[in-house]
Amino acid sequence: MRTVKLNLGFTALYNVVGLTLAALGILPPIVAAAAQSLPDLGILANSSRLLRQR
Repeated sequence: MRTVKLNLGFTALYNVVGLTLAALGILPPIVAAAAQSLPDLGILANSSRLLRQR
């Protein structure tokens, strides 16, 4: 459950920062759309640790 909570927290923080930067005009829409897939890779990598912990 700790890994799941860490993944959720990371995703929430990443989205809040990204939305804030996009709303302020600092992050262009194209870059924001491309950056949206980056946390997915981190979450998959972090979740893969659960498979090894058996």
